[in-house]
Amino acid sequence: MIMVSLAPTLQSLIKSIHAQPVDSQTLNRLVQKVLDESNNMVSIENRKSQWEYLLKNEIFTLAVRWARQRFISVGPDLVYT
Repeated sequence: MIMVSLAPTLQSLIKSIHAQPVDSQTLNRLVQKVLDESNNMVSIENRKSQWEYLLKNEIFTLAVRWARQRFISVGPDLVYT
């Protein structure tokens, strides 16, 4: 089995849900589809590790983006409590 990144698969999923609010049934179906499609892309041993890394990285990226937007909109005098 060739080692490939699941990053494009995650980005495809993210693009498909960013365009609109998504109900939980639709989200579950989209996630299941992506997981099914990626099953043969990566060995079982690496699949969980890659998904964990990619999801944690995406959450961190979104948090940084949110913090930057908040900082820009509030200004440099922002005080965290």
